Amino acid sequence: MTTVELSANQVDWTKNRKKFSYHQRQLLNSLLPSTGTLEGQTLVQVFGSNFQSAPLHCRFGSYIVEGSVVDSNLVLCNAPISKNSGAVSFEISQNLQDFTDTGISFLYHEIVISHFDPPGYRHGRHTGEHSW
Repeated sequence: MTTVELSANQVDWTKNRKKFSYHQRQLLNSLLPSTGTLEGQTLVQVFGSNFQSAPLHCRFGSYIVEGSVVDSNLVLCNAPISKNSGAVSFEISQNLQDFTDTGISFLYHEIVISHFDPPGYRHGRHTGEHSW
């Protein structure tokens, strides 16, 4: 952390003693999972380095949500709702202005129901027959 003062003529300086702190650039390595449903609320683990405990934000395409810093190498974000299926860029920021630029993507997909048993439906115990 350092103190910053300004001058228009390099003679007369401000005396505000404003503090400025510099943080190392955040690096993103991977997301787990890297896919989620259009309904959102997929808890995404963000792996990387140099994450600070200050507020951190996750950007899924054009949608920004607040993230939770677990430690300097892990952040948790809940994916927001999306209107469209497909890949969106994923980036993070500590100040909502300077986002990482990694090219990592998060893939939104529709919910797929692969199996459904109607109410009252039972599989046969040994024969594989079905009964209602």
